[in-house]
Amino acid sequence: MQNGNPPRLRFLRRILVALLAVAVVIVAYPTRSRTELTVQALWASVPARDPTEARTASDALIPIDLDDEFAYLTAAGRVVYRGRTAYRVALSPAGFVNYSRTPSQLVVQYPDGDYRSTLPIAGYPMFVASRLFVVSDGGGTLSEWDPDGELLWRRELPAPLLSLDSSSRYLALGPIVGGPMVFDGDRGHVELLLPQHAERSVVYRVVLGETPDRLAILSGSASSFDAADGTDDADADADSIDLDFTLFELSAGTAVPLARRTITGAANVATFVRLFDDGRALYALRDPEPTVVGLGPEGGAFEYSLALRHPAREAIEPDQLPLHGILSTGESSDPARGFMRPAELTLVDRGGRVAARAAWAADATSISQHRWDGHVALTTIRIDDRVLTLRFEVR
Repeated sequence: MQNGNPPRLRFLRRILVALLAVAVVIVAYPTRSRTELTVQALWASVPARDPTEARTASDALIPIDLDDEFAYLTAAGRVVYRGRTAYRVALSPAGFVNYSRTPSQLVVQYPDGDYRSTLPIAGYPMFVASRLFVVSDGGGTLSEWDPDGELLWRRELPAPLLSLDSSSRYLALGPIVGGPMVFDGDRGHVELLLPQHAERSVVYRVVLGETPDRLAILSGSASSFDAADGTDDADADADSIDLDFTLFELSAGTAVPLARRTITGAANVATFVRLFDDGRALYALRDPEPTVVGLGPEGGAFEYSLALRHPAREAIEPDQLPLHGILSTGESSDPARGFMRPAELTLVDRGGRVAARAAWAADATSISQHRWDGHVALTTIRIDDRVLTLRFEVR
């Protein structure tokens, strides 16, 4: 980087160097031997400034949301397209929908910006597991569309959604009232009966896992929503709110309860829930201190509770490795860090032992994993306007 670049960009470069400092660490797993974990930085990109190059048919694409802009990069770090965000953008490896604050119709475009189709609906689109959903303006209906413009189905909603997740077969919805809803796409989108959940439950998170098919639900009473949302309610005591974490196995069109855990005194709802391919589950709490809780395969034995410096936002599972990566970020800017938000990536083994930490500060940070042929091939960390790509290996 040239000396003429502003100090902010030079500081971001030092952030990337700090991340690379975690390149090789030694992790003591519960075995007789010690294991070497290698974190390899493959490339870094500034999509808003890097030149665009033509895409080839064999390129696997990585969509990147940069708030005011978005871009598509190849697995080698080449920028093949970038655009300005109108209000929000729904992104997937197969295309995008760039829409205004009050969209009257939605235009689907290919990753190179070419026109694909127009959806004759006013609403807010999202790609979830490469499926295109649209919540109508006002939140009264949910529909799924083929990216070529064909309506697949439409359903009335009992209340606005707090959470939505999908897999290739199932769709899970978490409305404010009415309880969680799960639909089986292989059986004509029939709704599955979910035992142990009352209709008054407020569903904060619904998360689907696909290997095997599982469903995690984080829910509470209507009073817990009032307290967590800051609503005055004489019956709601924020210090005594209980939330339920429930795990189901989805098989043969039925939902079989596997585990249920009550989270007591949860004045604020969990920041995220994650199901891993190895059968383990993870949820993160914000109060009374930032914490992540790990559960054993299929929600079995409690495995660990790990305190963090900041609330956890996202988690990754490096392919075929016995560890998790947890991204945590501060909720407010830090004057000591140039009024940017502190962030930290913590690598944790299955027993909750910390293998390595990397800390930095930025206005915006996110982490994503990208799969090809069923395997996690790359992990990207977005730090403001930059993208760093990592690969994890254990020897």
